[in-house]
Amino acid sequence: MAFLFAQRIADEIEILRIGVLPSLRRHGYAGALIIALEKSSKPSDKIFLEVRESNDEAISLYIKHGFTKIAAREKCYNNPVEDAHIYHKEKRV
Repeated sequence: MAFLFAQRIADEIEILRIGVLPSLRRHGYAGALIIALEKSSKPSDKIFLEVRESNDEAISLYIKHGFTKIAAREKCYNNPVEDAHIYHKEKRV
């Protein structure tokens, strides 16, 4: 139905991929996975992710959950060539 892959290095967590079956999108599953990741992490953890610049649906989800854009990587994606936007959320202690 839905999944979230992440990796931890020290006090940083990187969300590598979030996926939800197309028929189940817009039902809150991705948001619930982000909340579960936050609850299972330490208060001092910083969470990062990268998203294709045209993925408006995902970007809206991340902003809704308190992520802010901190950088971009030019021409990171192919087919079509697009920038990657880097988002960050710092948990409050």
